[in-house]
Amino acid sequence: MTRKKSFFEKLTGSMRMHDDMLEDDDDMIVPHDFSALDAALHAEEEEQDFFEEEDEDLEGELTVDLYRQGDALVLKAMTSGVRKDDLEIALTRESITIRGVRHDDSYVDKDAYYYQELYWGTFSRTLTLPEEIDVDQAKAKEEHGLLTIVLPLIDKERQAKLKVH
Repeated sequence: MTRKKSFFEKLTGSMRMHDDMLEDDDDMIVPHDFSALDAALHAEEEEQDFFEEEDEDLEGELTVDLYRQGDALVLKAMTSGVRKDDLEIALTRESITIRGVRHDDSYVDKDAYYYQELYWGTFSRTLTLPEEIDVDQAKAKEEHGLLTIVLPLIDKERQAKLKVH
C-alpha cells in the first residue's frame, strides 16, 4: 500500500523516514521528524477548505489604518460600495467599533466566475484605542470610498476653575 505524500514532501522532494529505516550509526545523519509540520499543513489545508465553502454567517473584518496626528487619533478604512446608511460607528473612550454591510445587487452564478475576490456581506472591526478619546468631539466623513474618523484625545492636563455659588 502506498502512502500519499504530504504537501511538504511534494514541495521539497523529501521523504518520511520510518524507524525500521534508521540504523544506530553515529555517522548517519538522521532527518528531522516533520510529522508536526505535516499535521500543521494538513490542518491549514482543512481550514482553507472550510473557508472556501459558502457560509452566510461569516463576517468580514474591516482593514484600517490608525495613527496619531497632533491631538487626535485618525482612523481610515476603505468602505467602497457601502452606503452611508449601512455603516454604524460605536465609540467609547477606549474603543471603536465599525460595522457595515456591502450589498452585491447583481446575481452571477458561482460557476461563471474566474476570480471572485471582492468581499460582499457584513463586516465589522473593533479596536482598543491606544489613548482615551473625547467621544463627543469625534467626527466621521466618507469621501470616494474612504472613511475617515477623527478622534480627539482627552486633554488630561486641562484645568477648569469652578465658582462656588
